[in-house]
Order: sequence, then structure tokens, then C-alpha cells
Amino acid sequence: MDEVVTRSRFDAFRAEATDLILRAYEHADGMMSTFLFEDKDGDKASFCVPEFMMVSQMAKGVLSLVIRQQIKDKGFQIVCFCTEAWALAVEQSEGIPQHAPSEDPRRFEIIMLHFETKNFKHSTQFKLERESKDPESKVIAIHPYQDKDLTNIQIGGNFVGFFEEATF
Repeated sequence: MDEVVTRSRFDAFRAEATDLILRAYEHADGMMSTFLFEDKDGDKASFCVPEFMMVSQMAKGVLSLVIRQQIKDKGFQIVCFCTEAWALAVEQSEGIPQHAPSEDPRRFEIIMLHFETKNFKHSTQFKLERESKDPESKVIAIHPYQDKDLTNIQIGGNFVGFFEEATF
């Protein structure tokens, strides 16, 4: 029988992973998309995603299957997926834009951290401020943006729902 991850253990992992990611951005102006894991004994592992695995839906689907298999094979109980993305904040009255945020001049860059266990889900986002709109330019500030408990919210995507679909 699987050990249930407690809220305090989940929150401790979130705090440690968030600190690690923010320190990486402060020292390197960015990083590859990364998965962080913890098993029942508190042992941690990480996997940096090669950029080519993030360029197509098919590659992301394959990567998702590999990560799910690793969770099952290694007995990981907590996972964090960290990636950069373009975001766009619009007024509700404007409706949903018909273009990608990356194509909008009002876009801004965020770091997204998605945390999961069998019983908890959480999303934390930070707004990146760079010297210019160039995503390779120096990070000059990192601002908290959104922090949400998603435990009772249904979400979808390639890199969410790892424990709902994995068989242990």
C-alpha cells in the first residue's frame, strides 16, 4: 500500500523546489524545463528536458509517457514540473484572444511550477522581468504572480494528472 503524502510534506517539497528554481534563475537567467521528484523515503531526483522534447505536441506526449513510467517504476510520490511560458493578462470583457500569447505585444514571461501528488495539486507562477523582451536577455527581477491550490480543480494538459493516470 502506498504511503499518503501529508500536506506538510507536500508543502515542504514545494518550498524547497521553489527555492531551488528561483536560485537557478538568479544565477543563470533561466533553465531548461525540468522535472523534480521525491520518493517515499524523501530521496529526490531531477530530469532536465531537452529542448527538442518541448517543440511539438507529439514529442510532449512521448515525454509525458516517459515521465509517467518513471513515476511508476521509481515509486515517486511528489512531482514538480517547471517551465517558462509566455502569458497574457486580459480583461474579461476582451474575451479570449484568438492568437497565442507569444504573438501578442502585451505578453510577459512567467516561470510555471506545477506540483502534484496523488492527493494534492498546486500551481505557482512567477513573472520574469528581463532587460528586454528577448527571452535570452538577463533576468533583472522575479515577481510572485499566481499561487493556487488546485487540489479540487480539474485541469488538463500534457504535464498534469500524473498520479490519476499512473497505476501503482
